[in-house]
Amino acid sequence: MNTYMKKVLQLTETKFFPVIFILLLTVFSILVTPGYESFTGDQTIFIPPLYHELDPALFQNDLEPFKVMHTERTLLIYFLAFFVRLGIPLLWVLFFWTAAMRMVFFFALYYIWLYFTNNKHIALFILLIFIVGFSIPGTGHGTIEPAFSYRTIAVPLSMVFLTLYLYGWRLLALAPLLFAFTIHPITALPFLIFYYLSLTYDAWCAYRTKKSLAPYAVYAILPAGLVLLFLWYTQSGIASNTLLIMDEAWKLLAREKNAPAFFEYWSRNAYLSLFFWTILAGIPLLSLRSLLPDYRKRVFIVALLLVPVIMMAAAAVGELTMLHSIVKINLQRGLLLLVLTAAPLFVLTTLWHADTKPDRILENGFLFTTIAWFLPKEPFVFLLEQMILFLIPLTILFFGSILQNKRRIVVALSIASFMVVYGAAMARAWMYKDLDAIMWFHVFLISGFILAYAYKHRGLTSTILTSCSLTLACILFVVLSLWHMPKFTITPRYVDAAYKDACQWVRQQTKPDDVFIVEPFAFVGEEPSEFRLICLRPIFTTFKDGGIVPYDENRDDAFDWKHRYDLIYAIRDNWDTIETIKREYRVDYLFSEEQLPLQNTYPLLYSNTRFFIYDIR
Repeated sequence: MNTYMKKVLQLTETKFFPVIFILLLTVFSILVTPGYESFTGDQTIFIPPLYHELDPALFQNDLEPFKVMHTERTLLIYFLAFFVRLGIPLLWVLFFWTAAMRMVFFFALYYIWLYFTNNKHIALFILLIFIVGFSIPGTGHGTIEPAFSYRTIAVPLSMVFLTLYLYGWRLLALAPLLFAFTIHPITALPFLIFYYLSLTYDAWCAYRTKKSLAPYAVYAILPAGLVLLFLWYTQSGIASNTLLIMDEAWKLLAREKNAPAFFEYWSRNAYLSLFFWTILAGIPLLSLRSLLPDYRKRVFIVALLLVPVIMMAAAAVGELTMLHSIVKINLQRGLLLLVLTAAPLFVLTTLWHADTKPDRILENGFLFTTIAWFLPKEPFVFLLEQMILFLIPLTILFFGSILQNKRRIVVALSIASFMVVYGAAMARAWMYKDLDAIMWFHVFLISGFILAYAYKHRGLTSTILTSCSLTLACILFVVLSLWHMPKFTITPRYVDAAYKDACQWVRQQTKPDDVFIVEPFAFVGEEPSEFRLICLRPIFTTFKDGGIVPYDENRDDAFDWKHRYDLIYAIRDNWDTIETIKREYRVDYLFSEEQLPLQNTYPLLYSNTRFFIYDIR
């Protein structure tokens, strides 16, 4: 090891390096990638009820957000309202908690994998692959999202629970978990299941050794009792709606708005993604005994991977029986634990395999290429899970290793499979003119095999690789953060001067309970629900409002949304539809980004360079 490498290694081994690294990583994640957004995504659903909590005059007849919030059984709006009432502007509350929870996420992830690896370099190195969020198969969610949402708090706090639990703080660990449950039960549920799986295993071991089971009974009853107390407090209706059955028409309506709620409606890409994430988890399991010599740690890993399996099976039962009480909790989201466990395990496998088997250049090359692609997750335009390009040959190599004295055949099959996938991917990428992905693909492929070659012929080790990578990452974090800082803002990026002027007129000239038709006349291809957050007025309906379809136990509400949605899209074909809407519902104004042929019937009250507002009362 030369002098330079020794200095780098000494730097990364200093006491405060992990803290400095995670702080720089947090700043980088806020300023560069995945970045920060405000007044978008799920915020269009939970902020209107927050505004109503702060000012009851707002959104009093815009009921859809309240239904969704009631369905999700969360105390989030009361949590946020507490800080706003202290005098902190809402935009700063959202930004502060996003930044704070992202830092908590990285610290928790670091300590979780420090527990499993006993190596702070590897634990920090694992954080790099989570800079850009992994997508959760079939759910449409990611591990890290740019905008503050329920998951912004629930995921990091659930991981704090896991950290404390792994280190032996069982009762203390329940505090962040139960708090996460009050914010977003769906997100906390997988971790709660892990808790009970691990507790069951411990109780079984105690029974075999004839130890008292009394402590385990307390550990089991305490969180269950608190969860039931919370459900009772929020009037969840868990008892009255347990046997509610969804009919086919209700289910079919969910397909249009929220397909991930049902396996039957999952896309081919979602199933493909799940298949390859399963393989990604399976490869490390082949060497789990070598990766984690400690039996207890292997038990934890197996439990973490079992949770998504259990939840997926329960979700399948719910769908087969069409029990709404199961469907509405969207158990597919337990796949979060698959991603949070499989990806770091794959990194650990790569480093272990390269250290112990440096002569296997082919395996190591594909392993490193997959990790290289994990860092920015640069996608092909037509391919959801780009790791398919490397996992097929890797699967053949690793699972083919059980064939004794067949190494040449296995290698030949692996190379042949890669060439087939490579040829198909390049042809399709060229067809789509996705030249950037083609370039990055070859950059990562070459980088992966250069690293594999260096392990065999240049004495590279995982200690050197991770130390140099972490040092280089710190430099990039600082440089890129400074470069992007002038572009950073906590305010909504989509609000221009014309939008501000239009909303100022709306807030000054209309009443808080006046209802606007916005979609499909404004923000085409974007999210018109953001109108609620900027103009502070109710919307008749939007596509996003249909999120209630599989989750609200009131079937009529789902079909009412569909009826409203069909009506607003019929207006352009027949302007008299406005009168039809008025006979059934209250509507007051139409907000449009183009001038409409309505002046003879409905007065144009306001216009600027972008927006037009019509009085349709």
